[in-house]
Amino acid sequence: MASTAHPSFPQRPYSSTVHGKLPERAANAFGGSSHPAGRDAARAERERAQRENKEPEIPPVTDDQKEEINEAFTLFDLDKDHRIDYHEFKVALKALGFDLPKPEILT
Repeated sequence: MASTAHPSFPQRPYSSTVHGKLPERAANAFGGSSHPAGRDAARAERERAQRENKEPEIPPVTDDQKEEINEAFTLFDLDKDHRIDYHEFKVALKALGFDLPKPEILT
């Protein structure tokens, strides 16, 4: 509520902005667009570049390699059930020089 008993404040002798104008602002201080579509486009471009720069595909397994894998599997499948259970896997790891604790094997 305004009071007539008190005089109004005097006029300000200065401008409310520095040197009479507002500072210039860049579109975005961090160099990217603040618009979500701009971020999406940048992300899509980054993902495309990563796909193009991927390492070449792993070459297919040769017939000789498949035969060696099957021989090793048969060697470690002690009960011949065409599966390697935990105990058979543990034996295989030890034969290959690995002695891992049970929690690490199960993960």
